[in-house]
Amino acid sequence: MAALAKVSIVLLMLVQAYSCAALRNQQTAWVTNHLHRLKSSGLHSDRKVRKLLGEGTEGADEASVSKGLRGSLIRSTNKAKTEKLTTFEKIRHDVEMSKKRAMYLSSQIRKTTNEPIQKRKLLENFESEIDITPGEYSMEISIGTPPQTFVAVADTGSDLVWVQCSQCDPCFDSSANFDPRDFASETVWTKDGAGGDLSISNFLFGCGLQNAGTYEGINGLVGLGRGPLSFPSQIAPYLDNNNKFSYCFVLNTNASDTSPILFGADAVPTGTISTTPISSIADFVSTFYFVNLNDISVGGSPLSIPSTSFQFNNATGDGGVLFDSGTTYTMLESVAYQLVISAFNNEIQYNLVNLVDVTGLDLCYSVPSFDNLVIPRITFNFEAADFDLAVENIMQKITDDSGNNFICVAITESDAGGTTIIGNWQQQNFQVLYDLDNNVIGWAPKDCSSV
Repeated sequence: MAALAKVSIVLLMLVQAYSCAALRNQQTAWVTNHLHRLKSSGLHSDRKVRKLLGEGTEGADEASVSKGLRGSLIRSTNKAKTEKLTTFEKIRHDVEMSKKRAMYLSSQIRKTTNEPIQKRKLLENFESEIDITPGEYSMEISIGTPPQTFVAVADTGSDLVWVQCSQCDPCFDSSANFDPRDFASETVWTKDGAGGDLSISNFLFGCGLQNAGTYEGINGLVGLGRGPLSFPSQIAPYLDNNNKFSYCFVLNTNASDTSPILFGADAVPTGTISTTPISSIADFVSTFYFVNLNDISVGGSPLSIPSTSFQFNNATGDGGVLFDSGTTYTMLESVAYQLVISAFNNEIQYNLVNLVDVTGLDLCYSVPSFDNLVIPRITFNFEAADFDLAVENIMQKITDDSGNNFICVAITESDAGGTTIIGNWQQQNFQVLYDLDNNVIGWAPKDCSSV
């Protein structure tokens, strides 16, 4: 009981969560969040703390249980940085931001790996550093009674849910701030699968007090990671204890369309689903969705990539393979990347052109049109399942100001400690399932605009 009391004090008073925002001058700013508690709320009761720490499995009241939740994701564009860029410059910017995101994830994994095990268990889920970049997705979430709506980045690389506090000093530009003085309880409001309102009481979230930077209309973050404070973990008791979610990113050509995100039983795709186990190393770095990648095939032929290319180093936190919602282009470990682009270039019949300086992508080709493209297929051979990419998941299509057409392989080399990251470009038109009940990640090809 003494240990639990100590943990409760940490939850109530001492825990800080740190978040980063991208400044307009590309420097990194910082945000400090404090878990917030209202006097009239039972938010931090021992019952709730026990459940979050895995010491109890009490569900929500029967009347509040729903089958599932459905939301909409909007792709971030960061117009302040990109609206004056050419098509080539926008692609290069996305490449640079993907690399920056990968470096951030790598630093978080290394930090978690190097924490003493007991501190890691108690504190890692209270940290939520983010760098909002084009290619990430945001969603609406309502907090408080009465409810106030916020727009927050949906991030599989974070656990904490947080919004900016009205008492912040300094603050970043935000269309809405949370004022705890105006609310009677910390309740999250969202839509259930049938479109009705569902309230989730006693919800733990962060309130940003010392913030800086610009978030382009973003008010905070919804952590979708594997930790007990993440949004999926906290709402699972209200979804008949179904701890799973899925999203389905529409094609980038339909960037103005919203993408669905589903929670609970409704998250499971219809039809045939391919699944791969979440790697056991994910228990070592519990926020992230690591998987086991055995090989990569190009044009139907396995490349026999050395297994060391995809291994996670428990001592340093380098390497491994993970799915991520916030990285645009897939980042491959260096040896794997060189083997993939070499095999791809040997198979394709179009003329290679050097656009690396203007796009940041190594393999680009001139094509007469985008109709009936014939390109080698790329397949990620995961443990127990293959992830077979369509043309739209492999190629970035570009038309320059003179009407010339190009295609570029939308995969780049990882500079992030050898970590391979499956980015959201490769996940377009797949309904990707994160199923923590069965400890698997799954996918099913879909027209995401109709899911």
